[in-house]
Amino acid sequence: KAVKSAVMAPYNEFEGIYKACVTDAFREADSVLKAKITEVEDNLKSDKQEAVKAYFDEYKALCNVQFLDLSDAKLTYSKSASVKSLKKQCRQFIEKVVSEMNYIVKTYPADATEMLLEYKHSLNLEYAIGTVINRKKALEEEDAALKLAQFKQQKAEAHTAEVEQLAAPTVSKSEMVEAKLETEKVYQLVFKVWGTKSQLKTLKQFLKD
Repeated sequence: KAVKSAVMAPYNEFEGIYKACVTDAFREADSVLKAKITEVEDNLKSDKQEAVKAYFDEYKALCNVQFLDLSDAKLTYSKSASVKSLKKQCRQFIEKVVSEMNYIVKTYPADATEMLLEYKHSLNLEYAIGTVINRKKALEEEDAALKLAQFKQQKAEAHTAEVEQLAAPTVSKSEMVEAKLETEKVYQLVFKVWGTKSQLKTLKQFLKD
């Protein structure tokens, strides 16, 4: 152990000096440098984004698609991405949107308004077309089912009326009066009478008569 300590002593002394003069000093310098690099890169990225946004807004106004937002283009602002390449991506994206909207108008003129509304929300051509077509198909099926149900109901009502008309008996006015009298509601009246046996017999005969 004593020999090891004697052998390591010069190295330990050197390591302490190296840490103080190199490691610690460079750690602080490295931290400052990284902060400056980050600040510069953020400024460059911000300038790049502003330039691209200005181009995007100008081009979308030119193509009459003001509903678009720069975030819709899903650009990646990497270090290697130049302003020129990002502008190119913006132009391609906007032209694609214009092309797909023109396709909807030319191919589906009757449903273009609904499809364009769906497309502006999703920016997905297949979804916009499919949604409107399926919705229209469902409405047509619902309308057809409703009309069929109404037709069946009318037919059943007509059949019932015809049967009732055939089954209805022909009656005279007097017969109708008699039938009305016969169908009047009947009430019951209950009462008690007190009297002699002969009186009750007399009353009973009177009521029978």
